[in-house]
Amino acid sequence: MPKFKGTVCRISYGFHEIEVEADNEEQAIEKMIDEAGNYEFSEKSSDYSLDGGVQRELSKQSLNFSYQGKNFNFEFTPEEEEDWWTSFNQNGYEFDVHYLEDEDNEICVYLVVDGKSQTQETIHKQKIVL
Repeated sequence: MPKFKGTVCRISYGFHEIEVEADNEEQAIEKMIDEAGNYEFSEKSSDYSLDGGVQRELSKQSLNFSYQGKNFNFEFTPEEEEDWWTSFNQNGYEFDVHYLEDEDNEICVYLVVDGKSQTQETIHKQKIVL
């Protein structure tokens, strides 16, 4: 099951009866608010709100494949973008990794030769879970 994360803000309501001497109601309210920081409040209820929305937490995954008789392993965390590329070097080879969001949710690995991704030949292809 996918994981999501977000920041929840707890807004609590506590009450404390404060008595002040004042010339009028307006002055009494001002004095009570000024003095409120000097007391402990017992929390009676709380509200909760989500601050900033929800973000899906993408899990770390790995590619395991063989090429030219050598085994390769590359760990990655998928990005939220619908189309992304990344590269890695291992055992003297450079590879490009490409993900394009579609119905298959597949990630493809291509060999890089002289700085150019050899996209005409897929070295490895596997499904990933977003």
